[in-house]
Amino acid sequence: MMTAHSAIYPYLTFANTKEALAYYQTVFDAQNIVRLPVTAAAAQAMQVPSGVDFSQLTMHAAFTILGEWLYAADNFEQN
Repeated sequence: MMTAHSAIYPYLTFANTKEALAYYQTVFDAQNIVRLPVTAAAAQAMQVPSGVDFSQLTMHAAFTILGEWLYAADNFEQN
């Protein structure tokens, strides 16, 4: 139950969020997984190199572990 108090919303970044979600589901029993892949327009705006399958990239994801919501996305600025 959400109250009027402040809350912390963990937002994780991964090199491969799609892969991390599968791992979290197996190891931590993550549930309620929602994953939004990168659209062609977003890939172009973020200057994703041509040849990269942008549908495998994750713009935003949400999931629960032990009833707590966590959020994630790919780290698009990694080297």
